[in-house]
Amino acid sequence: MQTQGRINASEILGISNSDLVPGKYEGGFKLWECAIDLVDTLRREIQDGQLSFRGKRVLEVGCGHGLPGILACIKGASVVHFQDFNAEVLKCLTIPNVHANLDYARARLSQSTDALTPTRSTVIAPEVQYFAGDWDNVGCLLSTVKSSADDRDTTDGSSAVTDASEPEMIRSESQTELSKSRKRSGSRACDSRREESVDEGGYDVVLMSETIYSVSSFPKLYALMAKCLRPYYGVAYVAGKKHYFGVGGGTRLFKHMVEEQGVLGAHLVAEFADGSSNVREIWKFFFKQ
Repeated sequence: MQTQGRINASEILGISNSDLVPGKYEGGFKLWECAIDLVDTLRREIQDGQLSFRGKRVLEVGCGHGLPGILACIKGASVVHFQDFNAEVLKCLTIPNVHANLDYARARLSQSTDALTPTRSTVIAPEVQYFAGDWDNVGCLLSTVKSSADDRDTTDGSSAVTDASEPEMIRSESQTELSKSRKRSGSRACDSRREESVDEGGYDVVLMSETIYSVSSFPKLYALMAKCLRPYYGVAYVAGKKHYFGVGGGTRLFKHMVEEQGVLGAHLVAEFADGSSNVREIWKFFFKQ
């Protein structure tokens, strides 16, 4: 995947050069290693038959560069929504990244399918939208997003900011008709299909990396995940460090908090340990049956 060059957060946001300024900047301009871990793990999940993005509704929370969400676009998701705390991150980084990677993927696909009639499986045309705001507030906007064609701007591929107080919705990219027939990913495998209203809310897959660094943010992050995850086959992939020293968060603490709610279960999908740095993990959360 392609990524934007280095972007100076201090120049754009007028803050000190830091990975994190609570309440003002949540590290979106930095490419965090867990995002790369998550992309690699999602690819393996697809190869192993444990996950399919085809026809799915996907949300990436705390997206930054947006690499996991971009993978979902390329792998056939019908809807991909990107959320970040800062609108500046979405405008200066996420949107250019999405455009560049989808253009590249489409060019490669057209080279390999020149002699074929385009089909749904050979066209990369997800509905893509961008949302800025804190997890406390943006969930209200995400939960009211419509799926009908009447609510989507299909005039061109430009990016426009919808007038709104916090949180903010930023529209962009190609947006297509959604099929009433949705695929859903279960906790272990496979896809089932059922007829659904296009207005049904929620997402089949929620993706997040490096979002669980602070224990104080756990309740609102879980509330957003629980509100946005589509019952009963929706899944969430959460990538993060086992412990975030100095800020108190970590994958195990978040898993414990989620399981205490009694709604979602979890299992460890991948672990990355090199013996010299913090252990990184990816957990898959799913509805208890």
